[in-house]
Amino acid sequence: MLVALRCAHFSSAHGGESPIEARILQLLEFICLRLSEQRVIANITRLTKLLYLADLYTARRSENSETLTGWEWQFGNFGPWSESVKSSIESAISRGLIAKNKLPYKDSVCTYELVGRHNSEFNAIPLAIRNQIDDKIRELSEFGTGHVLNHVYFDTEPMMHATPGETIDFRKVVKDLKAVDSAKVVIVELGSQKIAEAQLLLSKMRQVKTVKRTDEPRFDDVYYAGCSSFDDSEPVDFRAEGQADVSDLLRPKG
Repeated sequence: MLVALRCAHFSSAHGGESPIEARILQLLEFICLRLSEQRVIANITRLTKLLYLADLYTARRSENSETLTGWEWQFGNFGPWSESVKSSIESAISRGLIAKNKLPYKDSVCTYELVGRHNSEFNAIPLAIRNQIDDKIRELSEFGTGHVLNHVYFDTEPMMHATPGETIDFRKVVKDLKAVDSAKVVIVELGSQKIAEAQLLLSKMRQVKTVKRTDEPRFDDVYYAGCSSFDDSEPVDFRAEGQADVSDLLRPKG
C-alpha cells in the first residue's frame, strides 16, 4: 500500500516549529530512544544513516517518492549526508530533547542520548516507518558503524545509482507495493452471535486435538500390498515372528 505524506496532518509536538520540523524532532527522539534501548552508541554517523533510511523507507511507500524529512541528501565522504542533519540535532539539543556528550577516550567523537521525551506516541511518524526503523536498529545493533555504512552503500537503491558529490535521487527507489501500514488496520467489533460461534469452533478444535492417538502401526491389507509392489517376485510374509541372536556380532574380536 503506497502512502502519500501530508505535512499539514502532523501537529506540532514541541511548540514553535512547523509540522515538518516537529516530525523531524520526533524522528530524532525515536531513533535515540531505540538506540538507547538496544545499548547502541548514537554517534553522528549512525544517526545520519538512520535518518537517511527513514527517508528511504518513506519514499518506497510514497506515490511521488516523498521523504519523511524533505531534506536534500548528498553522496558525501561517508555515504548519504545532509547539512540539515546537523541543524536538526542542534535544534533538538537546544529544546532539551537530546544531549551531546564526548567520549572520555576520544574528545573528537561525540555521542547523543535522549534526555526527555515529550510525545510518547510519535504520531508524526507513520507507524509502518517506525516499525521498519525499529527493525533495522535491532538488526544492526550487534555490528559497528562500518557495517551500517556497508548496508547504506550497497543495499539501498538511491546509493546504487549515485556518484560522489551528487544529489541522491529517491525516485530510484523500488516501490514497496505490498507494504501495509499497520496503522490503517481496522479492528471490527464482533457481535455476541459471532463470538459464540467462534467459541464453539475453538471447543471443537480442542476436542479433536485431545483425541487419543494410537502408537501401534497399522498393518492392513493395503500396507502389505504396497510393500509387495516393490518387488515383482513372490509376496513376502511380513508377519513373520521370532527372535534374532546378535550376541556374536557384538562380541569383541581377537
